[in-house]
Amino acid sequence: MRPQDIIPKKVAQVALLAAAFLAACSAGEPAREDAESAEYRKRAAMSLFVDGMIFEAKNDHENAVAAIEKALQNDRSAGMYYALAKNYYYLGKLRDALERAKLAAAMDPDEISHLLLLAEIYEAGGRDDSAIVSLKRALRLDSTRHDAAFRLAQLYEDERPTVALELYESLNDSLGADWNLLLRQANLQERLGRDAEAIETLEALLEMDPSNVAVRKLIVEFHLRNDDVASALEEADDLTRAFPNDVEASERKIDILMHLDEWARAVEETGRLLGLPGADFDVKLRAADYLFENAMGDSARLAAAGETLRALEADTASWETKMYRGSAALALGEPDSAKARFHEAVQLAPWRQDGWTRLGNLYFERGEFDSAASLMSRAVERFPESFVMNAILGLSYLQLGETLNAIPPLEKATELDPSSADLFGALASAYEDAGEYERCDSAYDRALAADPTNELVNNNYAYSLAQRGERLEDALAMANVAVEANPTSASFLDTKAWVLYRMGRYDEAERLLAQAAEYNPLGAVVFDHWGDALYRLGERDKALAKWERALELDPDNLQLREKLDRGTL
Repeated sequence: MRPQDIIPKKVAQVALLAAAFLAACSAGEPAREDAESAEYRKRAAMSLFVDGMIFEAKNDHENAVAAIEKALQNDRSAGMYYALAKNYYYLGKLRDALERAKLAAAMDPDEISHLLLLAEIYEAGGRDDSAIVSLKRALRLDSTRHDAAFRLAQLYEDERPTVALELYESLNDSLGADWNLLLRQANLQERLGRDAEAIETLEALLEMDPSNVAVRKLIVEFHLRNDDVASALEEADDLTRAFPNDVEASERKIDILMHLDEWARAVEETGRLLGLPGADFDVKLRAADYLFENAMGDSARLAAAGETLRALEADTASWETKMYRGSAALALGEPDSAKARFHEAVQLAPWRQDGWTRLGNLYFERGEFDSAASLMSRAVERFPESFVMNAILGLSYLQLGETLNAIPPLEKATELDPSSADLFGALASAYEDAGEYERCDSAYDRALAADPTNELVNNNYAYSLAQRGERLEDALAMANVAVEANPTSASFLDTKAWVLYRMGRYDEAERLLAQAAEYNPLGAVVFDHWGDALYRLGERDKALAKWERALELDPDNLQLREKLDRGTL
């Protein structure tokens, strides 16, 4: 309630009151008036006060204040201070308003309107505690002042919600069901965790306005918060029947159906949502995405989600639908279909990075390194600061054996993400292939700094050092880390054996190589190294047999063939 609601401001009423006051004052007056008499001052004050009230009625509060201030020079009364306080308040002069309102309340402490105005000024100035005191005084004077009780409840909502709720409930009992009171009551019940009570209150609101969609939606939400999903679905069903074109209601119903694992009904409702006239593309896409997300891991559900996506794709040829259909195809084990969709997404939205990266990653995972490198070289031109694109490009070149081409994008990728041990390891391998051993070791060191226990980096670094015959003790320590992490890896066992071989510990190397051959009987390098170890141990015939087996597994290895032809290392 505003201050201007406390005292009426109709000019006619003001004039009538003033006329009555003047008539009472003039009765029995002497013919000659003394200009200094009390009666004269009162008449002058009343005339100015009436002027002030007329100005106030016209919303001319500046002149209202001026007139009432002059009136106070002749007659100081609680009513005048109250009127002056109101007009100062309308002007936003809270300090002046408060000073006059206090005087009015002090002069006439039993006048409730003075206390209500004082409370409002306190509240406007952020002094809620003082406002509460004034309102409580007003209610002690008259407990039936519902306006005071309502304002008090509002002030209690933040700090004393339970008391506020009791006040609203009492007001509802006294006044009967009131929309505003019930809504505030429901909000407080929610805050206090009384969801069941909140539902009852909202249902009372719904009885007052059965067509109120917002209240129906709130009831659904409260049922969900109260873990009564069945009731939430029942209410959502009623809501979508009553308001079949309400998009938000349909979305919420889908969510509830998913929660209850009623997949078929969720698919049906999603299909209905896609056809609603008020459903924009973002809503449709969100619904399809939600369906797809909940279908992951279930081929039958993914197929159903795919049908929904196809329906959406028929409605619009957006890049988003292509992306979702590509993802669905991947999940269903249809990489060719996924590739086609991702291609379309890139063509429709070349400014979107995700289409490029999904397609590039798909090429890489399928071993189509030429296609991956070609695509990512174009993507990196468009998005030079993309970590993923640079990484895929560099790794694709590395797989193709194009070491010099691999180095720049791998350097960029490690610059963009210095925490990627695997990429530093790949960069180190590229440097090694290029014969840049100092940069190779530096990259390996960066990789181990990022992840000291990375088994692949430890293994590859150890093997690189062993091949060069450098820092063999360090190489052995790294090889041990890798083997301890994966003791059945033939590659890791081979690396450790090769380090031991380079250290001259042939017996230990031979035993490890025999183990490695058991884990990987098709490893040409393992048999080659095994033959070398046996030869160093004086087992020439056995060594020749291992070399022959290695050549069978790798017939294009010229070094092996030459070694066999020589019959010696």
